[in-house]
Amino acid sequence: MGKKAAALAGAGALLLAAGLQREVQLTRFRLSHGSIPSPLRLAVAADLHGTLYGRDQRRLAELLRELRPDAVLFPGDTDDGVRPAAPALMAVEKAAEICPVFLVLGNHELLLRSRREMTRAFEGAGATVLDGERVRFDPRRDGGIDIAGLSDHWCRPETQELFRRKLADAAPEPGSGRFTLLLAHRPELWKTYFEAGFQLAVTGHAHGGQWRLPGTGRGLYAPGQGLFPRWTGGLYRLPGGRLLVSRGLALGNTPVPRLFNPPELPLLELLPGG
Repeated sequence: MGKKAAALAGAGALLLAAGLQREVQLTRFRLSHGSIPSPLRLAVAADLHGTLYGRDQRRLAELLRELRPDAVLFPGDTDDGVRPAAPALMAVEKAAEICPVFLVLGNHELLLRSRREMTRAFEGAGATVLDGERVRFDPRRDGGIDIAGLSDHWCRPETQELFRRKLADAAPEPGSGRFTLLLAHRPELWKTYFEAGFQLAVTGHAHGGQWRLPGTGRGLYAPGQGLFPRWTGGLYRLPGGRLLVSRGLALGNTPVPRLFNPPELPLLELLPGG
């Protein structure tokens, strides 16, 4: 190998090493709304896919305590159906020791596991599993907000009508004036969520686009969106509402590794105001 080729190979290796970031990135987002009575802090643990962060998920628990959330939201694919389910259940148990946990099932759990068994297992670990339900979350005893949840029945053509029915069941009560958050898996269905009346959807599924293009904030590919997807990570202001997409926590269990795309644990701060 000549000197030029060796230099290029060395530069490529350094670039690859720089891009393969494994430390969890803590990100913060803020959203103000007139129907939020008092500040709330919500951590979003998306797309864990059974990744283990430290023995018995201790590192993940440390990160959650650092964020000091009022609740932890798991928007699907906590378990991936391929690895053992124990790391996913441990993650929920650790989070539930800190604060309330709300969870929906993603496409991996619905396609590769039993929906009933996973629902029971996550509930046993301390989560409130939502699928077409809406619950009141009021830690300050001032009215709080409503949290609705919808598992990813869109993943099968034969259950997409069930998805629509459950979305309608979970929809905000017309004229209530209450702030209602939807916990769902897929960001690309945001129009459907906002047409149902939700002001905010919290999602994952896109894995940050798997490879993020340096300097652009854009990902290369996401399921359901294809090449150069639009909604892969961040808080988006869209017609009808706001969409939070977490880049997720999966590491080492996808055919293509994450590149310039560290795993992410967002904190969403909901604030009173306009």
